[in-house]
This record gives sequence, structure tokens and C-alpha cells, in this order.
Amino acid sequence: MEHFAGLDVGTKASSLCVVDQDGTIVFEADIPTDPDLVARALKP
Repeated sequence: MEHFAGLDVGTKASSLCVVDQDGTIVFEADIPTDPDLVARALKP
């Protein structure tokens, strides 16, 4: 199944949203802006 990720990156915080091919949200999070945290959140 295909997934798509959207990121809204800010100076201090970033919002992540992952949807499946039907447009259903499968993951959503607000995290501090840090490349390692973003990668860790998107890995699963």
C-alpha cells in the first residue's frame, strides 16, 4: 500500500501527516524540528 507524507516545517516545531492511497490519515504528529526526530517519526 502506498503512503504519502506531508511536513509543515517551522523553526521550533514541525507537523507531520501521513495518508494512505485513499486519503485516510494513518499518522499525525506535532514534534520539535529536529531531523533525527522527524526521521524516527516517519520510519514506521
